Amino acid sequence: MKVSKYLFFSILTFIATGFGTAVAQQDLAQEAYAIFQQSCLGCHGEHGAFTEDLIIERAALVASGTVVPRNPDASEFLKRLIEDTPEKPRMPWGQPALSADALETIRHWIQAGAPDWDVQYDVNFITTDAMLDTIQKHLETLLEFNRPFARY
Repeated sequence: MKVSKYLFFSILTFIATGFGTAVAQQDLAQEAYAIFQQSCLGCHGEHGAFTEDLIIERAALVASGTVVPRNPDASEFLKRLIEDTPEKPRMPWGQPALSADALETIRHWIQAGAPDWDVQYDVNFITTDAMLDTIQKHLETLLEFNRPFARY
């Protein structure tokens, strides 16, 4: 019996931490994107002056190898935010360096697998016919006297 309790609590812990992980990764991605918005998108955003060199879009960063998910040390993106060499100046170019906290957030974002910052919502809309059918079914459950007073 002790083994089954141990197994039960292990599975319960695994499930509980698993659900929090997706939310934590999404929060981390949003924090990283906030840094990008403030410091990078002016030049490397959709309408920036340097979009031909690099555009800050998660899929493009990963596809080009600029960001190597789960390996911040191999990610050229992070290196360009830290190192300043004559061939490759530190980014953001001509601006103050990012804070240590901002760099650590970006490092954690890459280490977490560079999760996408675009929030995906699962929205299921109710069609008008489905809504009217539901109202009709509910009205049929009410006493005839109460039906005129039902509001939706």
